[in-house]
Amino acid sequence: MKNILLLLLMLMFFAGCGLYKPYSRPAEVAEQLNDEDTLTLRWQELFTDPALQALVDSVLTHNTDLQVASLRVYESAQSLRTARLTLLPSLNASAEVSTPDFSTFAQGLSATLSWQPDLFFGQTNAARKARAAWAESEYNRQAVRTRLIANVIGLYYSHALLLAQRDVAAESAQLWELTIEKTRAMKEAGMVTDVALAQYEATYWATLSSLKDYDYNLHLTENSLRSLLGETDIMVTLPSGSTDQSDVSASLCQHIEGINYVFVRRDSAKRASSFALAAPSVPLLRLAARPDVHIAEEQLKQAYYTTSMARAAFYPALRLTGSATSDFSLSAIATHVAASLTQPVFNAATNLAKYRIAKAQQEEALLRFSQTLCDAALETDNILQRLHTAQAQSEHLTKQVTSLERAAESTAWLMEYGSTSTTYLDVLTARRSLLTAQLAQLANRYEQLAALINLYQALGGQ
Repeated sequence: MKNILLLLLMLMFFAGCGLYKPYSRPAEVAEQLNDEDTLTLRWQELFTDPALQALVDSVLTHNTDLQVASLRVYESAQSLRTARLTLLPSLNASAEVSTPDFSTFAQGLSATLSWQPDLFFGQTNAARKARAAWAESEYNRQAVRTRLIANVIGLYYSHALLLAQRDVAAESAQLWELTIEKTRAMKEAGMVTDVALAQYEATYWATLSSLKDYDYNLHLTENSLRSLLGETDIMVTLPSGSTDQSDVSASLCQHIEGINYVFVRRDSAKRASSFALAAPSVPLLRLAARPDVHIAEEQLKQAYYTTSMARAAFYPALRLTGSATSDFSLSAIATHVAASLTQPVFNAATNLAKYRIAKAQQEEALLRFSQTLCDAALETDNILQRLHTAQAQSEHLTKQVTSLERAAESTAWLMEYGSTSTTYLDVLTARRSLLTAQLAQLANRYEQLAALINLYQALGGQ
């Protein structure tokens, strides 16, 4: 009988050893991820504008979403602490004074020590699951921080772009006003019909209407930044506009050139072989810094430990208790020690169902983890392609603007010194074409900035 009991205990011990095994990254994923060789971009190195950096720091200090995420990290840390304490024995002490008739008093002291040895590592796996939940909350806080930084930078440069576009639209409105004056004079001279004048007037009023749209969008951008700051009356330091078209795009152009320099320098110095704009692709192993990848893996860890806990419910639970009682004088102490072994019998079917559910949820978490990796790689590749395309278009747009500048200068020269058939209306038309091209160039420069902002976020951010 003793040998049979010993054999059963040994079988349970070796069966429980499998429950102690900690989470390990699946083999098919481990080959794709490398935590030691990740690719990240620091926003302070990409965007060096002092006003922008001060604005980002202020948002990171005051934003309520980030504060809530930090509090959830604290809450998860306390849950982890509680889960770890369940591995230790519990001690309860009490003192009692009673009287049946207020003439005699009975006094007593008692202490109870209880401990459930973690034979099959159910409590250990619960603590590991709590640690994975804490890690998930930490990565979620990082994701919120990265998203905030990207939003602030995007709004900052959106504001700069809107200011530049508004200045170009204002200059275009002035040109349309001059065009209308010249066309009205030509109409009175019988050179053009009222149809041409009406069309120019309609375009002029549409341009004035677009100026109101720019003012409205600027107001929305400023309020969006105030929302991120958690204040309604705070002053937001943003780029100011300019009336000189050469200065309007200078700020955006300067940011683009500076960012490209830092981006290419980091690429060529460290990882040019696998991170080049000429071939926009990033291996999966470089995406391990992304918070969403870590969050998906921490969720997989929690599902794994939930499955281990469900398996541990099949095995018996051992509980050791000890108690001591005495009066206040401690003259006589009575002690009691007991051990109990509980094996689930009638709820075995329930435990089996719970295990199967946990196993299925673990498979779901693995599928979500794999899909997250796939989506992360494709998203980053799309952003790199977007950046590559915008940079390629930039060269063509620059040449277009240069050609239209030359055309505007030539038209003005012809009107003043050359052909008698060239009128001031032709000069205004050339200028309007140039302004339209400059608007497209501004939009392209912002597109490059937006792609870099998205790339910073796609690679996990720092």
